[in-house]
Amino acid sequence: MADIQILIKVNGNVDLRTDCCVNYFTKTNRRGSHFPYYLSHFWHFITGYQEDKNMNRVNQGFTLIESMITIVIMAIIATLALPVLTSGLTNNNVKSAAQQLMDEFSMARAQAAKSNKTVELSFTPGDNWCYGIDNDKDAGSSCSCSTTPDNCDKVISYSEFSDVSLANNLNDGNTKVWFTPNRGRLHSDNATSGKLDFIRSGTTVSVKINVLGKGSTCSPDIGGIGAC
Repeated sequence: MADIQILIKVNGNVDLRTDCCVNYFTKTNRRGSHFPYYLSHFWHFITGYQEDKNMNRVNQGFTLIESMITIVIMAIIATLALPVLTSGLTNNNVKSAAQQLMDEFSMARAQAAKSNKTVELSFTPGDNWCYGIDNDKDAGSSCSCSTTPDNCDKVISYSEFSDVSLANNLNDGNTKVWFTPNRGRLHSDNATSGKLDFIRSGTTVSVKINVLGKGSTCSPDIGGIGAC
């Protein structure tokens, strides 16, 4: 096997000599002469191979199996979390509707005592429920959120609370609550008590009111509020 001497020059000076097999680094043409076929690319070939190898290693992505496992795990987590999220959304909507009515009761009592006028809340129950607030019931105008909303000083409706319905369980089937200037107590002609139920997907939060005009909440379905 013939040997060939490789000369590598740096700044015009010979710095390195190495002997290699001519069969590896040269190629024989038809006339039998040898010419440097690999020599001109020898160093680039070696370093280039290492760079490509490292690049492939760094840029290697997920395999199909790894991607499928990740998707399955995410689907399982989403399936387990969905009922919790749905239940939480339902509870929040119902509690928000009940809290809104509690706030309106408190403001109505305060308004009646402050203005020395009777304040009325009138209710229209059902899926498309609403209630109107009249800060002066004795002024002669009739406040009804469903028929005469312009006569009301304020109207609250189902549109503010997604998929929440209202059931009227006030005593004697009354649909109105009157707060008097006497410390915001209920009017003697409408001294009703009982509760109003906000319902969504089988979850109920009730707002109770007593003859003193004080409200409170309870629920048979949600912990932390108190059972009815």
